[in-house]
Amino acid sequence: MGLPATAQADSLDLRDMTITQLEQALSSGRVSCTTVISGELARIAAYDHAGPGLNAIITTNPHALEDAAALDAKQASGAALGSAHCLPVVLKDNIETDEVRTTFGSSLFASWTPAHDAPAVAELRAKGAVVLAKGNLDDFAAAVYGQSEIAGTMHNPYDQSRTTGGSSGGPAVSVAAGYAPLALGTDTGGSLRIPAAFNSVVAIRPTTGLVSRTGMSPRALTQDTPGPLARTVADAARGLDLIAGSDPADAKTADADAHLPAAGYAAAATGGRLDGVRIGVIREGIPLWGGIQPGLADLEERAITQLEALGATVVDLPQSFVDALDTGFGCNDCLLDSGVITDESRRDLTAFLASLDPAAPVSSFDQLYNGGANAGRYSVHAKEAFDREATVDLTDPSTASDYQTLLDRQSQLRQATLDELSNLDLDTVIYPSATWFPDPLQTEQSGVFTRWSEQTGFPAIGVPMGYGQPTDNPSTVPLPASLEFLGDGPYTESTLIHIASAYEQAANVRVAPSSTPATSVPLADLPSTPTPEAPVAPAPAVPSKLVVKWLRIDRQLLRTARSRGVQLVLGGCATSCTASVELRITRATAKRYRLTSIIVAKATYKLTDTSRTVRLRLTAAALKRLPKSGTLSVTAVATIGGKAAGTSAATALR
Repeated sequence: MGLPATAQADSLDLRDMTITQLEQALSSGRVSCTTVISGELARIAAYDHAGPGLNAIITTNPHALEDAAALDAKQASGAALGSAHCLPVVLKDNIETDEVRTTFGSSLFASWTPAHDAPAVAELRAKGAVVLAKGNLDDFAAAVYGQSEIAGTMHNPYDQSRTTGGSSGGPAVSVAAGYAPLALGTDTGGSLRIPAAFNSVVAIRPTTGLVSRTGMSPRALTQDTPGPLARTVADAARGLDLIAGSDPADAKTADADAHLPAAGYAAAATGGRLDGVRIGVIREGIPLWGGIQPGLADLEERAITQLEALGATVVDLPQSFVDALDTGFGCNDCLLDSGVITDESRRDLTAFLASLDPAAPVSSFDQLYNGGANAGRYSVHAKEAFDREATVDLTDPSTASDYQTLLDRQSQLRQATLDELSNLDLDTVIYPSATWFPDPLQTEQSGVFTRWSEQTGFPAIGVPMGYGQPTDNPSTVPLPASLEFLGDGPYTESTLIHIASAYEQAANVRVAPSSTPATSVPLADLPSTPTPEAPVAPAPAVPSKLVVKWLRIDRQLLRTARSRGVQLVLGGCATSCTASVELRITRATAKRYRLTSIIVAKATYKLTDTSRTVRLRLTAAALKRLPKSGTLSVTAVATIGGKAAGTSAATALR
C-alpha cells in the first residue's frame, strides 16, 4: 500500500486525529499544511483504490496541494488565519465546487465543473478549509445502496463485503477511514445518519433551514439539508459552526442567524453529567418494519444504562404514541407515509438543473431520465427511483391534492411530537439510527426512525453505540451501530450536542476499522526554552475596516434563476460583528431612468471570522429597478451592539 507507520509522540496520527489536535500542530508550527494534505492524499491512494479498495472517493482535488501551499505562505507571512485553517474536508459529490468537477455520481457529468462553489463550501474555504476530495454517493442521492454509476460500489471499512449505506456513503467512509476529520453530506431520508451508523462515525442532521442548500442537487426541498460527519461529537459540532447561517439564495434559511448560539455549537460538546435531563426511548421498531435485531436491542439497553449512570432520567414513550407513529394522528402512517421525496424530486431537480452554470449536459429531470433511456448513465437503483418520480405531475389537481395531504401529515406529525415531548417534559428521544446492522453489498438500506427528523424538520445526531452481529447473516467481524438523539423542537442542536457528547465520552465505544491502519506525519521539534516575546495587544473589540470586493455580474446573468444575486466577500472583522449590506443605484443613474428608489436590495450578515463570502439576493421587484446601464454601488456597515464600527463601499459599471 505504500503507507503506514504507527503514530508516535513526535507525529500526528492522521487516522484518528481530532480537529483540535490538528489545529494545535498547525498553529505551533510543528507541521505544515502541505505535509498534512499530502498525508491525507496518501491515505486515499493507499486505501481507496488500493488495499481494501473502499471506493469512497470519486475525485481528489487536483488543486489541494496548491491550496495547502498558499495557506502555508499565508501563515508564514503572519497574516491572520481562518478558524478552519488547513482543515481537510471531503464533500459529497452532489455539492458544487468550482475547482473540482461535480458529477452527482453520473458519467453524464463526468466533465462538468461548476462556475461557483456552493455557499457552504465558500464558507469553509473562506475560513481556510481545504477541499480534499469529492465523496462517492448514490447517483443524485436517489438511492440508498451505496453505489454510483460513475464510480461503482462503496465498501464498508469494517467489512468490505458489507454496505456503507446511502446516499452519503462516500463522505461517511472517508471520515471512518481517516481521509479527513470532517466531511459534508446531505440528508433527505436518513442519508447522513444511516451511513454514519454503518461506518461508526457521528452525523448531525441540522434543523431544516439552518444550513444553506444552494449549490446542492436536491431530492425534496421540504426535507433536504446538508450536515457534517466526523469521528467525534465535538468535531461534528465544529463542522456545523463552519457552515450554519442564512443564505439569501435559500429562503428556508432566512431565520437561521437568529438561532445561532453566541458561543458556537462546539461549546456545547462538554461531556459531563446529565442530571436533570429527561430522555424518551423507543425500545421496539415499528411493527410494520419487523422490529429490531436482537444484537442492536442489546446495544440500546446498554446505552440506556450508561445514560442513567450519567444522571439522566430515561422513560419509555407510551406504546400508544409509538403505534401512532405508524397509524395514528388521524392521518394514517404519519411517520412511514408522510415523506414527499417522490412528489418533489422531479420539480426540484428540474429547477436545479436548469440553473446550473455553466450549462449542464441536461437541464431538467425529464432530460436526465429520458424515459429511462439514459439507464447506464445512472445506476439501476437510481432508475428505480426515477421511474416513480417521472410519473408525478404536480400541476394535475388530483396529484397536487395528494401532495398537500402529505404536507399536512408532516404538520400533524410535527405538532404531535411537540405535544408528546412537552407533556412528558423530554429533552430528547433516542432510538437506533438503523434497527439492523450493515447488510451485504447490493442491499437497500433506509431508516425507520431517521424519518422522524426530516419529516418534522427537527435536528438529530447519530453517535456510535457499539458493535454486534446480525443473527441471520453474521459477519466475520463485529459491525457498527448508532444511537440517535432527536431534538424536542427546531433549533435545539446545542442541547443535543451536550447530551450526545456526554454519552459519547462515557460510552467510549468507537474503534477505528482495521482495514485502514494508522499513518502519521512527523512533528517538528520546538525550542525547549521559547524566546520571550513582547506582550501582544488584545484584538480590537470592533473591526477596523470592512472590506467589500465586487464580483462583476452582467445584467443578463443576474436574470437567470440561479445567479439572481451579487456575490460579495466581506472581511476585516476582528471579532464577531454584523454587516449590513445595501445595493444602491447612484442618484444620477436613478434620475436618468426616473427610478424612485436608489436602494435595490439590502441584507444583514453575521461575521464570525476574518472573511465571509455572501450573496445578496435580488428579488424580481429589485431586478425591475435595475437600470439598463449606469453605476451600481454596494455599501457595507459593520455594527457591534447596534453601534456602527466600520464602513466600506465598492462600485461597478454595467
